[in-house]
Amino acid sequence: MSLSYTDIQAKLYEKPDESLNGAIIQDEAYALELYMKGAYLGHAPAQYKLGSCYEYGTLSCIVDPRKSIAWYSRAAEQGDPEGELALSGWYLTGAEGILPQSDQEAFLWAQKAAQKGLAKAEFAVGYYIETGIGTGKDVQEAKRWYLRAAEQGQKRAMARLAELKKMPNGPGNSGGARELQKQRGGGGGGKEDCSLM
Repeated sequence: MSLSYTDIQAKLYEKPDESLNGAIIQDEAYALELYMKGAYLGHAPAQYKLGSCYEYGTLSCIVDPRKSIAWYSRAAEQGDPEGELALSGWYLTGAEGILPQSDQEAFLWAQKAAQKGLAKAEFAVGYYIETGIGTGKDVQEAKRWYLRAAEQGQKRAMARLAELKKMPNGPGNSGGARELQKQRGGGGGGKEDCSLM
């Protein structure tokens, strides 16, 4: 992710660096203004940041799924992997009256981000493939994605690989997804337990 001058300024006002000894005072409103400027100028990381602000209600933004999805979409359309993965999350859950839930779209957007090497997207793709969300189940292929993520230090991928290795019938059998469901409390598919971020 490349940072523009505006992004750097916005980050400083969002959360000032302590090494500056108070030279910059935290000003979330100004940080938001700077992110807005960058986003309207077409800077994908700023667009992603605004999507996140409207999703989680940070920088004094009111939670607004429509604005969140719109900003994430702008970032994703430019090939920003963080924006692509965020859209995957929205498709996974859907947003009533705004974005229909679609496992297939969730998988495709995560896959786009993963193909760019975003570790948390590689983990998400592994999870989707292991559990059959938006694609067919394939534990061996899921392991390959988990391994890619783990090689970048993604802790959840490392933990999942260790869990798969411990399974009584070994990874790659049909018990893998069932075992994952048991570990997560039995649910019907486990989508609600999948945190992509």
